[in-house]
Amino acid sequence: MIENRPALLLDRSDYLRPPKVPVRIEYASVPELIKFSLIQLSGVQPIIEAAAAAAGEALLDALSPGEIDLYRERGTQFQLISVVASLAHITIHDGIASAVPYAISLIPAQKRGAVDARGIDLIEKLDTARLLKEYQPSYIGYDPFAGDWQLYGPAGLFLRDQAPKCFLDEVGLVIEQYFLATEHDPDDLLRVNLGFSSARAEEKFHRHRELLVFRPF
Repeated sequence: MIENRPALLLDRSDYLRPPKVPVRIEYASVPELIKFSLIQLSGVQPIIEAAAAAAGEALLDALSPGEIDLYRERGTQFQLISVVASLAHITIHDGIASAVPYAISLIPAQKRGAVDARGIDLIEKLDTARLLKEYQPSYIGYDPFAGDWQLYGPAGLFLRDQAPKCFLDEVGLVIEQYFLATEHDPDDLLRVNLGFSSARAEEKFHRHRELLVFRPF
């Protein structure tokens, strides 16, 4: 739990009572390299050449029959990873709430305190894009520095008028989710060319990003 907040924050009414959802993340304040790191973090990750060949068509968040067969044959296990934005400031214009994040974290799905991994039979049935749109999952009482939280569920359940007070900086909105294969060959990954000034800079960025977002918990 976050402690020792500056008094000027406690004097702001929106810090004690965040506005009702939906809340849109304002990415203009997010550093460019962080935004690049979040590109394509949806569906099954990382995207590998074998999956592209098995799909035989455009790769989508919803898995093709060929990809499902590939992962079933391999016995691949997946961790559901949530990309979570911790909120620092919110402005409301024309009824739309825009939030500036001060931290973006990765949180794996857990069961009884342990990281949960599932096979393709469950993964193929889950539509995370629909769940994000309909429920805007969130962590309440979330401290991105310590990695702990009090509650998890639809944001509307926690931020409604009757809900207990919660500090704005302890609201962690899930802005994306992806299924991370717990075993994959780094040399088999498909990469998006981001147009860095040099091939070496591009390679260094991708290697760092892959360690950050594709390393199983």
